[in-house]
Amino acid sequence: MDGNVDTTQLQPANLLGLIAGVSHGRLSFTSHALPAVAVVRHVVTGGGLLMRSGPNAELAAAARAEQVVAFEADDVRGDAGFGWWVTALGRLRHVDHELPGMLVLTMDVTWMNGYVLPAEDLRYRMTS
Repeated sequence: MDGNVDTTQLQPANLLGLIAGVSHGRLSFTSHALPAVAVVRHVVTGGGLLMRSGPNAELAAAARAEQVVAFEADDVRGDAGFGWWVTALGRLRHVDHELPGMLVLTMDVTWMNGYVLPAEDLRYRMTS
């Protein structure tokens, strides 16, 4: 994508399509009143954005509190920084059982015991 993209023309489905095209993103949350960031694997489903990370007690606490978090995915290339990045905002929730339409198996990874940003909570911003 180039710097002339009119982001007002992109619908949430288009933005989720961009997020789905990359394998990792960054989840920003707070821990003990300080900013924190975790690198997470993710998949996009009709029910929202499902994420997994390594063991992370602070991220688990953020999910228990249903914190409002920011998820960012990007495809920025080269020293000039050309590309795109999408930020999705929503309430983080823990997934510890199968949710209708949300259990996803991909790359031999079960997404149970992970985290979800439900689709109905998501708000987006894109920059290119």
